[in-house]
Amino acid sequence: MKNGRPVIVTSQPAIAGQFAPPHLVDELMVSDGYERLAAGAYYREGFLIFDLVPRNAIAAADGIVYPVDPVVQRIQPDFADFLRENPDRIHNR
Repeated sequence: MKNGRPVIVTSQPAIAGQFAPPHLVDELMVSDGYERLAAGAYYREGFLIFDLVPRNAIAAADGIVYPVDPVVQRIQPDFADFLRENPDRIHNR
């Protein structure tokens, strides 16, 4: 966040670390108020964040998990309800 607004980051060469394991990504997102819909997919207040898989999150040596290059999409509440009932549809391409 910058000035209270989300900032989209597509790479972070200055952050040293490893790909974050899924349970650390889940902990990060849930602790920030997101609902886990499926592996790597989260929802909060009209925003769907997905493709937040290990290759798109860095676990730094200081213990901080940095999301890098997730897909962010604004969705309507009824579509969030659909995804809750059909989580397998989130990552279909």
